Amino acid sequence: MPFANYFANLIVSETQLLTGTVPCKPESVARFLKPCGGAAILGQPMNVSEKSELSQTEGVQWITEVFRIDEGELSSHGAWTVVRRGKLPGASSWTHQYGDRRDEGRQDWFGFPRPKTVERLEFVFDIQPQFSEGGGWYSQNPDSLNMPSYENPWLFASGARGLERFQIPLLGVKDAPATYRVKLFFADMSIEQVAALDVKFQGRDAVGTAQQLNLTNASDADTTSPSDPTARKNTSVIVKEFSDVVVENDLVVDLKSPARGTLSNLTAIEVIRNDAAKSAGGE
Repeated sequence: MPFANYFANLIVSETQLLTGTVPCKPESVARFLKPCGGAAILGQPMNVSEKSELSQTEGVQWITEVFRIDEGELSSHGAWTVVRRGKLPGASSWTHQYGDRRDEGRQDWFGFPRPKTVERLEFVFDIQPQFSEGGGWYSQNPDSLNMPSYENPWLFASGARGLERFQIPLLGVKDAPATYRVKLFFADMSIEQVAALDVKFQGRDAVGTAQQLNLTNASDADTTSPSDPTARKNTSVIVKEFSDVVVENDLVVDLKSPARGTLSNLTAIEVIRNDAAKSAGGE
């Protein structure tokens, strides 16, 4: 069926309601169901004609298969069976396009700008971003990126162009200073441009090493095509790593490009404490 993944808040079947026959296989519709609460309902009213009556066993088996494909909540309400889809594998909060996620290594990545929620517990922080002229936030569909050899392509689907200064809260006012390993991820910049960036931590010059991530197979060509909206784009990512960054309270980062008019394109920041198994990431 020619529909996008995760578009449906509710899935029902008129064919099943009128004829008692489930018209398709569970796997053919499960991908359309919206994560975090999208519902599929199967059943019939009590006064349905005998010839169009749905086999209760058939209906329960069908809806159970949907549940097995995408775990969530399965419940029965009289003659009706409902499955509500849960979160996607590895997902955390999906309340915003810049929401939080957990990667395959169980490391949490915190999105910014933060989602605005009401009456729920949310991790709140402000990185106090400052942009150069023409800079700002952007976001794109992760499925449009051609990164078959990288397990977390969503890290590079959103970011900040022209970000000149920001700060990440790491320690409390009573905490002793600590050292961290910091990785800055840049997309669609050359390794020379990233290497030339003037980076400061806590107002002091920092020297790091830059390397390009291998995100695509050597045989993969850029499949971008104006006539094909489903084509995927090759994205180059450079990571610049800094070790033993001393932090008190907040990690304050300044970025400046030596080339006038050139905007940096920061997509993610990884911050790992050296003396403890505590980590924080941002995208």
